[in-house]
Amino acid sequence: MCAISVLQSLVSLRCVGAPGRGGWVPPVFAASTLAAACLTAATWNGWPSACAAAGSLLATGARLQAAPQAMRQLFLGASLCWAGHNLLVGSVFGLTCDVLTILGLAIALLRAAPVPPMEPVAPDCARA
Repeated sequence: MCAISVLQSLVSLRCVGAPGRGGWVPPVFAASTLAAACLTAATWNGWPSACAAAGSLLATGARLQAAPQAMRQLFLGASLCWAGHNLLVGSVFGLTCDVLTILGLAIALLRAAPVPPMEPVAPDCARA
């Protein structure tokens, strides 16, 4: 599963969002997602597997995004799914990494969110 994630990340880094990207990118993502689904089915273990599958699917969607905010939102969803997986299997190290990732993504999402312009505030006596 890690090799599939690395493959998708490298293809995404090089090709997604690039003008005139090759027609081979969607089939690579489709094949790698199918391989991940087959591995998940072969190693099914109930809720932990369901959380891992959802996390992998959301991460795949995130890697296909050209817009940074959409990518962050999907990776946040993936990280929450992986946190559920790591909580269910009792992986303290994995859960720690997930919490740090979730915090980093939340901060990045908030920093990039548009801030509405504020109206100037005048004292009450100036309004009269």
